[in-house]
Amino acid sequence: MDINKMINPSREIDPSVYAYIIPQYPPKEGWVKIGYTNREPQVRIDEQSRTIGVATKTLWYHFARFNTGEYFTDHDFHAYIEKHKIEREPKTEWFNFGPGKEDESEELFMKFTFKKYDDVQKGMTSSYELRAEQEKA
Repeated sequence: MDINKMINPSREIDPSVYAYIIPQYPPKEGWVKIGYTNREPQVRIDEQSRTIGVATKTLWYHFARFNTGEYFTDHDFHAYIEKHKIEREPKTEWFNFGPGKEDESEELFMKFTFKKYDDVQKGMTSSYELRAEQEKA
């Protein structure tokens, strides 16, 4: 047995976030599954499709990395989605973008990877008050 064939120490792991829908299943109309994998995203989506026994449609997949190079997980992106008031099915990775609006999930992903948080920070205020000398500075 050649151990070099069993272990590939130079294989890079590039985690990805992926999104898919179940087009022929009315109860999930408008809902988008957003997951995370360290493997090929389409392979993971196909596995889940077989598990649930219905055809899925891949919307998109991208590396789980900010434009600055840092990595993130799907939990980080899920929190960002929730801050945009997108309904989440409890304890799942399913988000209700609404029928015909599923592609907005990718737009949100792109904003997230470029750290565009201004739309979720609008209206946020702080009760902190500057001291007089800080105010003058």
